[in-house]
Amino acid sequence: MTAAAGVSCSESSPPALPPNLIGLELVDPSGVVFDITAGQDAGAAPRVSPLSLIRATFNALLDPSKVQDLSGTAPAAGRGVGKIQWISSNGPAELGLLAQYNPSHRVAYGVAPTVIFSAPEVLPSGVAITFVLEKRRLTNKAGNPYIGPTVGTFETQPFSSLVVVPAGPLPPSFLPRVTFSSLPAPLQPGAIRVVKDNVAVSISVLPDPSSRTAWLVSRIGEGATWSPGTYQLVLATEKITDLFGMTLPPGPLEYTFVIGAAVNASDAASGDAGSFDGG
Repeated sequence: MTAAAGVSCSESSPPALPPNLIGLELVDPSGVVFDITAGQDAGAAPRVSPLSLIRATFNALLDPSKVQDLSGTAPAAGRGVGKIQWISSNGPAELGLLAQYNPSHRVAYGVAPTVIFSAPEVLPSGVAITFVLEKRRLTNKAGNPYIGPTVGTFETQPFSSLVVVPAGPLPPSFLPRVTFSSLPAPLQPGAIRVVKDNVAVSISVLPDPSSRTAWLVSRIGEGATWSPGTYQLVLATEKITDLFGMTLPPGPLEYTFVIGAAVNASDAASGDAGSFDGG
């Protein structure tokens, strides 16, 4: 009975140690980690992907009710715990981040309380970013305040595109793939187009289900394929931006792909000329 009472008392006593930040890092989608604590040598790390996450590690447990939304049957991402600030083309800008708390995140030396911050969609491209913690939301269960720095700094990669075209001749079912470094804003008509013999080809531009930032280009129509010949895939850079209005490098960008002879009846049945649909 004495031992049981002692355990109960210990469990009901809130920890006295105030939480202290022991790591503020940016985690690139590739898994590479950079220290972004303000005052660190910014030149030591390259610009990072706008798809990156921010990780804050503490030396003591936090009050989870101040970090996450606990109103539902399962913890949901919290808001107001961290934000980013940058200078956009329209002046100072700010974006609140989502916070996920893990009281026992595994680190090199064991486990530690961690908060992962993510943008609702992505971070802005090609800007210097200041990350800011809200100290009032980072306390232990006893209300002891957070101790330590509240600011981190880093830069994101410029908005860019990538189209890889294998050497031809390619099969009529070939699907050109356009990959962006971040999420693009909804594509305008004519943002991506295909031309053959100076004639616009009717195309469909749809998200690649295997990637958040890639689009697949195909002929319009169920089962439609390319007829043999040489095509130019053109990106109209002035019509493509990321979600924050960041633009691609000046263009236009043009890529050539060559389709070989059809190998079956369905390949041979499709023609190319027609009205253009830019997705």
